[in-house]
Amino acid sequence: MTASLPSDESQLQELNRALAANELTQAARLAFALAKRGTLPIMQLIGLAGLMGHAGQAARAAELYHLWLRCTESPLLFAAWYNLGVLQIQADEQQEAEQSLRAALAIKPDFIDARMTLGTLQERLRQHDAALATWRAALAQIDPDLPASRPQQIQALNSVARVAALRKQYPEAEDACARSLLLDPKQPAIAAQWISLRQQQCAWPVCAPLPGLAEADLNNSAAAASLLCLADDPAAQLAAARRHPVNRAPAPAPLADMHGYVHRKLRVGYLSSDFSSHAAARLTAELYGLHQREQFEIYGFSWNEEDRGGLRARIAPQLDHHIRLTVMSDLQAAQTIRAHEIDILVDLHGLGADGRPGILAQRPAPVQIGWLGHAGSSAMAALDYVLADAFVLPPALSAEFTERPLYLPDCVQIHDRRRAVGPAPTRASAGLPEHGFVFCNFNSSRRLAPAQFAAWMRILQRVPDSVLWLAADSEPVRDNLRVAALRHGVASERLVFAPRVAQADYLARLQLADLCLDTLPASGGGAAGRVSRHRS
Repeated sequence: MTASLPSDESQLQELNRALAANELTQAARLAFALAKRGTLPIMQLIGLAGLMGHAGQAARAAELYHLWLRCTESPLLFAAWYNLGVLQIQADEQQEAEQSLRAALAIKPDFIDARMTLGTLQERLRQHDAALATWRAALAQIDPDLPASRPQQIQALNSVARVAALRKQYPEAEDACARSLLLDPKQPAIAAQWISLRQQQCAWPVCAPLPGLAEADLNNSAAAASLLCLADDPAAQLAAARRHPVNRAPAPAPLADMHGYVHRKLRVGYLSSDFSSHAAARLTAELYGLHQREQFEIYGFSWNEEDRGGLRARIAPQLDHHIRLTVMSDLQAAQTIRAHEIDILVDLHGLGADGRPGILAQRPAPVQIGWLGHAGSSAMAALDYVLADAFVLPPALSAEFTERPLYLPDCVQIHDRRRAVGPAPTRASAGLPEHGFVFCNFNSSRRLAPAQFAAWMRILQRVPDSVLWLAADSEPVRDNLRVAALRHGVASERLVFAPRVAQADYLARLQLADLCLDTLPASGGGAAGRVSRHRS
């Protein structure tokens, strides 16, 4: 043992010289020898592994970590596992990274950096339930009384808000946003999310003041999708779209060949969160099979989990290629689309929740078009055109769009003519009174606004025994609307809430309503279209 010390010391000195000279091959040879004997200091391990990772030798660096972990007795094993996990994330080895981060936490459960990195990784892998649990645990570990912990606390709160919103756990998400804004009011993206969450829950007034944030500040933070439901002001909506993070970042170099491609068939790609439950999927379910296959090759790109039945079972066979982008970053997804040499990419999502405009920003196709997903301008330089009609986008308002309108001759909104309609239900089975007039509105809750709801309550007061039938599928929305009705002198029992049902049953029950009341300034879109077609 005594004889080996000079050798270890001399090799360590040689290693330090090699690292200083950036001689990675020599440094790696020495580091492996020291690691095998359990005498490589952790700082040299982490430093060399980082250099190797940047040099494209991530696999070799991971070997060094594993050798060190097998052969070294150290109270800092957790740090090695953590840094190995970070290396694996950078090398796009997501599953291996998760195992390494969990190993670090098994040794040191209070290692907050490892827990927060694990939460970020789980989000990337779309393991939303696991990510939410991880972020909650991280938040519980952070001491809120330590000023130095404030950045971590804000990050954890913002992450809880983001993932809870994805899981439709809106009260928790709203609370996390509010707590984050109390710590740092200068977070316009979090203020925008807070507004959106309050819209989803019909928590009025939506832009209630917060400490450090006046109502005007909140209005100026509202996201484009939120502002569509708050104000009939195209200029303000365009300004809100320009505030979106994707439009504030420097534009990357286009991935696509902007001169176009030469294919026997035109390759058209449709970009959507999913082809099973998203509103655009319901509208376009028949579309994909209507393309003339001798002229077009049809691609579908999606990233959310999809059920195996229902719409997906109809849409998938209509696509020549269905490509999942689920665990890919925006850049990786864009590179995948670019590799297929798509001629025209049609975005069905826009700037709304769960959209991925960052894919479009990479310009994976030479021609990119927006359709259906967002009723206003995206303000994205990477979107060349927007499909429209003269009613939804009058030519006089086209100046408020950065995209060039492509006007369809009749209506921009497509509908599925082959949509199945279930058997007609009874009023009793739908929870409606047997007698009396039934007003309905099945728009998403974020489209409801206080002034319009007040008008609906006045209508109920003037029509005895009438009820208002609403599609509110969360308890916070139902509670808030009941309270709002009582404030207007209307018994809460006159609000009837329709549960979420299969699409065929949803269409069948429309005939139970006597009159649909639409929303302003944002109309029902697909919901209003379904009422007009299936109410008979």
